[in-house]
Order: sequence, then C-alpha cells, then structure tokens
Amino acid sequence: MIYIIKLLWYGLVKMAGKSSYVFAYYICLGILAAISMIASNIILRNGLAVIFIVSVFINGIRYYRAEILPAKKWREFFHKVFKELKFETEIRIPCFLSKRDITRFVTVYRFLTYFPLCMWNSKKDYIEMHMKAKILDIKHDERDMTIVNLYAQREPLPKLIKWDDKYINKNNILSIGFSRFKVIGMNLDKYPHAFIAGETGSGKSNILKCLIHQALSKNFDVVLIDFKRGVSFSEFSRYVTVYYDYKSVITVLGNIVKETSERLDKFRMLSVDNINDYNNVSKNPLNRMIIFIDELAELLRTKDKETARILNESIETLTRLSRAVGIHLIMGIQRPKQPPPEPLKVPSSIDDFEFDFSDFKIK
Repeated sequence: MIYIIKLLWYGLVKMAGKSSYVFAYYICLGILAAISMIASNIILRNGLAVIFIVSVFINGIRYYRAEILPAKKWREFFHKVFKELKFETEIRIPCFLSKRDITRFVTVYRFLTYFPLCMWNSKKDYIEMHMKAKILDIKHDERDMTIVNLYAQREPLPKLIKWDDKYINKNNILSIGFSRFKVIGMNLDKYPHAFIAGETGSGKSNILKCLIHQALSKNFDVVLIDFKRGVSFSEFSRYVTVYYDYKSVITVLGNIVKETSERLDKFRMLSVDNINDYNNVSKNPLNRMIIFIDELAELLRTKDKETARILNESIETLTRLSRAVGIHLIMGIQRPKQPPPEPLKVPSSIDDFEFDFSDFKIK
C-alpha cells in the first residue's frame, strides 16, 4: 500500500512540479471534471476519474524510473566506493544526495558529509578512477557546509565552437567563448575596452567577427578600422564602413572624440554619469558605439610624427573618457614575442681570447 501511495505522490505532486506540461494536463482534466459535475454527466465524470488515476500512476512510474531509481543506484555505488577507500568513520560515511547536469560539460554530485575538503581532495584521484570521469572541482555548498558538491566532467570542451545566435546575450554583454560552466561574455558596463591578442592564425579575426555580428544585432553603432582593407570582414561590408587609410581614420576618430565630449555635456545637463541612466531619463536615448581596430600595431607604425601623435592622442582620449558615454574600443593586436637571446660565444682555445694592454702600466 505504501508503494501505491508513493507512486501517487510522485505522479501527482513531483511530476506536476517538475513538468509544466503535466501540470497543464492535470488542470485540463480538472476543468473537464468540473464541467461534467455541472452537467451531471456521470459517465463522463467516471471516465475522467479513471483517466486521472491512470495518468497519475503512469507519471509516478515515470518519475520513479527517471529520478528515484538512478539516485538509489548512485547512492549504492558511492557507498561501496567510499567503503573501499575507507572514507568513513565508525558511524558516518558520505551520503549521496543528488546528481544534476548543470551544462553539457559538467555534472554536479551532492553529498552530505562531515569530512573537510582536504580529505575529499586527498581521495580525488581514487574517486576519479572509480567514476571513470575527471573531477574538475570539489566545493562546499554556499548555504550548508555539511554538503559537498563534486563537479565531474561529462565531456571535454570542444576545440571548435560554431557560432549560433542563441549565444547573443540580451544585456550589454558580448559573448566571447565557452567555459565548462557557462558562456563567457564581456560586460561593456564593467569592461568598456579590450585587447584581443594572439599570433597569426590564432583566431583573433574570428572573435572580432562574432563581436561585430553581436554589436550589429544589438543595433550598436559600429566603426571598423582595418588596414588590410577589410578583407577579413567582407561579409559586413554592406552594414559597416571600413576605414583603411590614415586620413579617413584620423577624421573618424576625431569625430568620435567630439561625440564623446558632446555626450558628456548631455550627461552633465541631466545630472547623470553613465549611458544607462541617461537613456532611462532622456527622451532621445543614445546608441552604444563600438570601435573595432584590427592590427592596432599596423595602425600606429606610421613614420609621420604628426599622424602618430594625433592617432595616439585620439585613442588615449577615448580610453580615458568614453567609458561612461557608451563608446568602446575593441582592438586586435599580435602577441608580442621576446626576441631570442644571442648565443654565448665560448672561446675554444687561447688563440680566441683578445687582450687589451693599453691601460696597463708598470710602476
């Protein structure tokens, strides 16, 4: 009898709380039952009662097979592992609580335990061998120090991730990659400017393409400076003007510096200090603007001193003042390399030594 009650509880409460579809299904059955009672239709009411009871039992069995049975098997598995590893006291042994896939790369196992993390870490290699999975981290639960979370790798991170618009964040965050736990993004409110550094062929242009695509999708104003004449960004040529000569670059950077000053004046008039607050109170909201510069070193290597001075001053002004006004610099640059040291020459014979007696005097 107790098993029947448990199945009814799993099917009615647990499954309804877990699945919105099951909850909606029960609501529909309830509405139909109410209509049958109003209409005094006994056959329909009894039929709905049978359907409801059968549905609850089926859902209870589904929940038991999906949640209870696997948890029971994992509890038995870890109990056996901890016994073999002698990870126990006379009366206590870590107790498995639950298992949850938090991403496609990571599964978290929760344990009730009274052992400190140092003891868990000392058994880490042995637990990995039994689980046949790499343990990424072991941490205490933030709310309960008697619960330990064990993070295990489901699958390794891929070497290549194809872009998908589902990675576009709704906030002022530009997605730049994956970690095992989440999509990694650049929050423009927190990190207004960025360098993307790497060797040739390391993927700088691909990251810039993803960032440009996201900026355009968010209706940001985009400025693209590329002295390779925008060859790597040809797919954006219909949407973005590419600046690739010093005259046009100096002009556009000068205009952006002027725009920065004008925005600061607008902020002062409305007594705000950032673009988010300004857009909340102004009837004419401002667009964020991102200046993408590919191969920054190529831009700054000009031999003309006046051109170099203007470029440096413009970029320095923007990095200092444009943070609050929603104007951002994202620049690609080659990773600097340390030149190899010259090999030390070791004389092979006395004839290779050179002596200087010019300052030698005998008193």
